[in-house]
Amino acid sequence: MNTRHNGEGRTKGSARHPVPVRAPEEGAQRKVRVTFYLAEVLVDELRDVTVALSGPPERLTLSQLVESALQREVQRLKRVHHAGGDFAKRTQELRPGRPIK
Repeated sequence: MNTRHNGEGRTKGSARHPVPVRAPEEGAQRKVRVTFYLAEVLVDELRDVTVALSGPPERLTLSQLVESALQREVQRLKRVHHAGGDFAKRTQELRPGRPIK
């Protein structure tokens, strides 16, 4: 397994086996590390937005920006495909690699 020390006595797992990188605060959701590819031009723009809004009053982080965008997209997909309801829970983990054409 590919692990790295995170400086807090715990290790970070590979993209297939995400683990928390820090203990969540009480009532907070557990955070996991996810690795995936995005278009370089999009990542560059995301970084520009994050730097521009990193100070007061927003104090935006790249993780907050991406998490917020993904939450909005999941809600949109639920409305479009499931009348706002949840998708069925998966019965197996995602397969790594390129999607089937």
